[in-house]
Amino acid sequence: RPFHVEPTNIVSVNDDMQRVTDEASAMNKRIHYYSRLTSPTDRALIAPDHVLPAPDEIYVYSPLGTAFKVDTCTDGYGRNSSVVTIFMIWNTMMGTSILSIPWGIKQAGFTSGIILILLMGILTLYCCFRVVKSRKTIPLIDTSNWEFPDVCKYYFGSFGQWSSLLFSMVSLVGAMVVYWVLMSNFLFNTGKFIYNFVHDINVTDIVPGTNGSNKVICPSATSSYPPQNRSLIFSSATNTSFELFEEWWDKSRTVPFYLIAVLLPLLILKSPSFFAKFNVLGTVSVVYLVFLVTVKAAHLGIHLEYNWFTENEFFVPEFRIQFPQLTGILTLAFFIHNCVITLLQNNKNQENNV
Repeated sequence: RPFHVEPTNIVSVNDDMQRVTDEASAMNKRIHYYSRLTSPTDRALIAPDHVLPAPDEIYVYSPLGTAFKVDTCTDGYGRNSSVVTIFMIWNTMMGTSILSIPWGIKQAGFTSGIILILLMGILTLYCCFRVVKSRKTIPLIDTSNWEFPDVCKYYFGSFGQWSSLLFSMVSLVGAMVVYWVLMSNFLFNTGKFIYNFVHDINVTDIVPGTNGSNKVICPSATSSYPPQNRSLIFSSATNTSFELFEEWWDKSRTVPFYLIAVLLPLLILKSPSFFAKFNVLGTVSVVYLVFLVTVKAAHLGIHLEYNWFTENEFFVPEFRIQFPQLTGILTLAFFIHNCVITLLQNNKNQENNV
């Protein structure tokens, strides 16, 4: 707004001079007429759809006196293909929960864990389908710019709006806590590796837990067989410096606060594109995890032993009463409902959203 400017002030991305058609100029005068009929806050006399310009006549106006011609429609349609949109949703959902799924299956049992993953996936998929369709079920109101809290406000009032925002914030806070723990562990291990490398510290297992040539963590650290992994440290550094490093580089007491000094400057940046580029790193990391697990599984083989209600040292039973712990993990793993409408707004093929 305004979509019409003088022809001498119009430039394109390629700096080619473009002219405004007479029809666009006439539409501009009609919109100015509607804007003068009443105050901008009164939506009773807004310009109807047939007065608005066609997609090929829309310009982005600059206060400096120039305007860029928009080649594609921007109202309700985006520039991302369906494949890109799918990967955006996939990358948004793929997070810390993928690291806790094995523990959740252990708590629920192997067979019941697989069944719960399928059932929770179907349930959350249906709920997400209803969220995407929710805006279209409201008659006589333009809901093209609505988010899901706006839909909740329409049906349930302020209580519905603030409830949806509250539950979204709870899930985000939970995810941030998990990310903070994982980043602290990553920073701790990185710093410890650098210190050991600089001071020529060698860590050697007393009783290496091995499976062929692949080191593994022993299934039970409390049992006598197989023995738990223990280490001897051979260091060229002095004991005083090593103890001082251990005191100032603690996983739970110091490293999480060091992380604040690393991440706080990033919060000053105001460019959304800078943070959007981290999605690429997220996709790469998830692909790496899937590739690593696939290679390890193919090398080590599949080992199944069906114990329906009893567990031994190496295998969990098929069913356990701790299955609600897996359902709690899955609700966060499959949670995309608070931002799925925003992600789908940039899809080029809007008919494929549902």
